Amino acid sequence: MPMPESAPAPEDRRVAAGHDLEQVAAHCARRGFNPEVVADREAALQRIRELIPIGSDVTNGSSVTLREIGLMAELESSRRWRWRRAEIYATKEPEKRVELRRWATTADYMVGSVNALAATGEAVCLDAGGTRVGGYAYGAGQVIWVVGRNKVTSTLAEAIERVRTHVFPLEDQRMRRDMGQPAFAGKLLVVEHEPLPDRIRLILVDEDLGY
Repeated sequence: MPMPESAPAPEDRRVAAGHDLEQVAAHCARRGFNPEVVADREAALQRIRELIPIGSDVTNGSSVTLREIGLMAELESSRRWRWRRAEIYATKEPEKRVELRRWATTADYMVGSVNALAATGEAVCLDAGGTRVGGYAYGAGQVIWVVGRNKVTSTLAEAIERVRTHVFPLEDQRMRRDMGQPAFAGKLLVVEHEPLPDRIRLILVDEDLGY
């Protein structure tokens, strides 16, 4: 169901400032997210380079965070990995693009972010059609999340509230500005636990990233 027409986003309450990222990481570890804390965006990008072997199939979820750390520029210009989205962008046929978008969610590695992370460990992601959350939930072989400290909330309820009242209005503004169309809230994913060892890796960044 679409969310209401966009209204100016309230100021981020920045509740993350009250949370120790190492303690947040400990809660995430108990949920199978294999977290680590890094100092800044440069360290996050370097860690991604270390985690993904050269030549791997890679896709990404749409993410302001990935652009801010420099990963999107690397995916768009580098031959380090096989970037599945390049094949989507090169295809003009609508039906083929849908097929390729589904195929991309099964890449060896999917890199992205989440829209909110509870200090208790739950990750919350909002998507339009579902290609991002589909890869996160099951499709991709390995998932790497890069999450700035500004996305941490005290509870799961606050994380969901953050997505609805802070993130979505800002995404709607971005979509209207850059794409000429409103954002659409189609799928809301809450990841409580990952049962497959080492499938999800969480890079917590001690810096504000994305929104």
